Amino acid sequence: SLRKTSNWTGVVGGKLGGKLYIDLADDGPAFEKAVDRIAAEIRTIIAEASEGGNSPAPAGGHPQPKPAATPSPPASPAKSEWPRKVIMDGHPFALKGWNGEFKREDRLHDGRPIYRREDVKVYGIKILEVELWWNASEDCWVLHRDVDKKSKFVMSSLHSDLTPVGRWERGVTVALP
Repeated sequence: SLRKTSNWTGVVGGKLGGKLYIDLADDGPAFEKAVDRIAAEIRTIIAEASEGGNSPAPAGGHPQPKPAATPSPPASPAKSEWPRKVIMDGHPFALKGWNGEFKREDRLHDGRPIYRREDVKVYGIKILEVELWWNASEDCWVLHRDVDKKSKFVMSSLHSDLTPVGRWERGVTVALP
């Protein structure tokens, strides 16, 4: 089946086998969601190219290698160069309340500050509060919903930089304001 990229051979397998794979075989909402994901990935790649960036392929059908670990951060957010605020963008309509400003808190998780998005309403409905924090065991930044702090994170960064700024899964980005 063409859906199994591990079966791709020759030039196609060599050029595309390790790249992002998004299945467009289904109709209806699944197809629309896949097209939205492709559009988000294209926007991210274009933005990075215009900034001169060169990062690994986006997460998708294939696992992507993690960059080398970064040095240990300073012991306290008050004495650090961590930004006070970051902006997350790229979530689809259903999660649009998670797009926006996250403020650095005076708490640490695995030696790095926690960034929190709170008190947000979408169409008058309060959304679940979320946090960005460093997950040393996964060697990446993660997004957690308030109700899920003990369980696996919702999504993760595609980098292991000192701050959450950069590319994330599903075409999401975190930037400085």
